[in-house]
Amino acid sequence: MTVVTRAMLLAAGRGERLRPLTDHHPKPLISLGGEPMVFRVLALLAAAGIREVHVNTHHLGEQIPATLGDGSRWGLRLAYHTEQVILGTGGGLANAIRESPQLAEGPLLMINSDILVDADLSAVIAHHVALHADSNTAATLVLRPDPQAAQYGAIATDDAGRIRRFLHLDTGGATREYMFTGIQVISPGCLTYLNPAGTVFPITDSYMAALRAGEHLAAFVHHGYWSDLGTPERLLQAEADLATGRVTFPHP
Repeated sequence: MTVVTRAMLLAAGRGERLRPLTDHHPKPLISLGGEPMVFRVLALLAAAGIREVHVNTHHLGEQIPATLGDGSRWGLRLAYHTEQVILGTGGGLANAIRESPQLAEGPLLMINSDILVDADLSAVIAHHVALHADSNTAATLVLRPDPQAAQYGAIATDDAGRIRRFLHLDTGGATREYMFTGIQVISPGCLTYLNPAGTVFPITDSYMAALRAGEHLAAFVHHGYWSDLGTPERLLQAEADLATGRVTFPHP
């Protein structure tokens, strides 16, 4: 049985919308509920059986390894990849693979560091592994229902949960629209659609290329809590949701 034990944690953003909070600290280290927001993401990864996490850094990036250390606090091994310019979600992954080729040896989970979510990542991984064994699925994207999905760029699936429309690319047969959470499990074969390391591009470019080539992209629909912590208003709301118990998270 395939086991997913490696992850890519995206932590290189400048956090412009959170200024002045990010003038002196990188966004992943901004406090949420009394601890850096990235702590909860690391706890989720550890609870799902992830053991090796690769972290890209840029803005005030030296503070991230100084705070997170080697990852042993969560039972993880952390590796860091400094970007001189922000390479984007796809470029960051390609750069990390160039520096640590073992990332491409098996399926990996990729997640943003600036979200608060109560998704069961173990279930996401199991879903992807089962689908890959059956249909060689290139990637599984965690999606969520949202009435504003079309406004922000919907991803649409058919009734079987296969992604049929990705932004402006439509392969036909889509029946349901969702929004992307920034959480995904990627099979090694899908990594062939990455642009060359050192170039700036979003991971969505690779998914579009995979769809054009006839690859299967699958959806895992998350119906629980999810919030992008990119603005002061969302950060305050997330604080309130934690305080009232609307969202819970694991502490391995």
